[in-house]
Amino acid sequence: MRSPERFQKDSNNQHQPQKPNDKNLFKSNVSDSQTPFYLTKRFTFATYLTVTLLICGICLAVVVTLWLTSAITSTSTVAARTIIYSQNFTNGHTATAQCTVWTSFVAQLIQQPYILLTMSGTFDPIGVSVTDPTVIANISLALRTSTAYGPVTSNSNSWAVGLCGSSYELSASGTKCMCRTPGYSIRPCLTNQNYGGVNTTTCSGPNQTMTVIFQY
Repeated sequence: MRSPERFQKDSNNQHQPQKPNDKNLFKSNVSDSQTPFYLTKRFTFATYLTVTLLICGICLAVVVTLWLTSAITSTSTVAARTIIYSQNFTNGHTATAQCTVWTSFVAQLIQQPYILLTMSGTFDPIGVSVTDPTVIANISLALRTSTAYGPVTSNSNSWAVGLCGSSYELSASGTKCMCRTPGYSIRPCLTNQNYGGVNTTTCSGPNQTMTVIFQY
């Protein structure tokens, strides 16, 4: 049997209302430091999109820079154009065929932005040259119109166009219709064997090729 006191205690315990649980049923079990799943996915997608757009922007900037650099550096380069006279001459022979080619050559010397005139040949492959555009233009005009010009010193040579016989010659020796040894003269339309020479005697010269080039 239980004692009255024990019974009283038991009765009190049975009738005493239970203390409510302090735990908030509406409070999330997730700690404040944890991020909800849907927010994590949204952040990951936004980060991926931002990085992708940044990379695309960098790539586009690189492509545009390369294109602009190419457009600036790749200036339109036009190949040099030339008007060339080059013929073989034989000692002791009048240069009849060579004169025909010469006549056609000088007729082509119309006004152009000339930048280089060179006279060369078998005995001077590099030759002598003029780089003064004004001098070259005047020489081309004199040859085409059969008028005298010079002598004018350019690049340490004395250039002249003058009458020799019934035709005009081109000289880089400063004299016209003269025999020079060595000399630089071309007069293919002279009606004898003194057709000139390049770094050779200019009267009764040896077998050789003589070349004149106008470049523009």
